[in-house]
Amino acid sequence: MYSVLKENFLRYEDAEGIRLNVIRAELFCDTADDLPDANAIKGRLLAMGSIAYVIEAGTMYVMNSDGEWISSGGKEPGSTKLNTVLTGPTNKNLQANEPEDPEEMIDDEPMGSTESE
Repeated sequence: MYSVLKENFLRYEDAEGIRLNVIRAELFCDTADDLPDANAIKGRLLAMGSIAYVIEAGTMYVMNSDGEWISSGGKEPGSTKLNTVLTGPTNKNLQANEPEDPEEMIDDEPMGSTESE
């Protein structure tokens, strides 16, 4: 079973006389066997970059431009190929800006306006 958590509309696409919404989606699936095909969701077509979290394995999958789900890390079942996780540049020298005095973290101001106009 799978569930669509979020979808972003990208464009319309006509396929075999049917107008589809091309979307980039975020999904949750029970197992890798539950990963939907790119055209499995009625009226929609999953685009490259759609992501799915497989709960059973704790693995993230990303849809490629061929409409295939690719594991973002670890070995694919039945394969000796190790997939890599793509990440942006990192800088290990960066440090969090923490206040020197813990009292600086306290904010006594209420959020939003409490007065009516």
